[in-house]
Amino acid sequence: MILSAGLRTALRRFRWYGLGAVFVLGVIGCDSTIKTQKPVFIAPQNFVPYAVQLKQAQIVSADMLYTVYSQHLIVGALPDQRFLGKLLHVTGVFNGVNRNLSGKTYLELRTHSDSAFAYAEMAAGDPLVVALPAAGTKLRLLCRGAGAVAGSPMLTECRSE
Repeated sequence: MILSAGLRTALRRFRWYGLGAVFVLGVIGCDSTIKTQKPVFIAPQNFVPYAVQLKQAQIVSADMLYTVYSQHLIVGALPDQRFLGKLLHVTGVFNGVNRNLSGKTYLELRTHSDSAFAYAEMAAGDPLVVALPAAGTKLRLLCRGAGAVAGSPMLTECRSE
């Protein structure tokens, strides 16, 4: 298609003016000011301070947990009804440390049985995991009951005092 010289000039000008208009609108429409906001701390809905949790926790020993779970009876109640999901202030003697299949660290707490332990899965970043105590050290932990496996009590979300 052959266009006249005047029409070609008009099309070139239109193309350049069109590109220029798009550029100007882009620059004008762009808000280059940086907006800053002060950080706001929002506590989780179920956040309860450690000291309050400690007062609300049921006090038990690792040996008592083992005894209750191995006997499967507490006057009128099953062990899980008493401990599962509950906040527990657990005392016990440290025996050793290990990792479960998911890589979380758990502590073995001694019981009166030489072959059985209460297992306390520690919360991530707990200082007790970094600086392990010597075997035989008495520990106090704030944990959540997690039932039992083969009669051995399981504790989760444990934090050291």
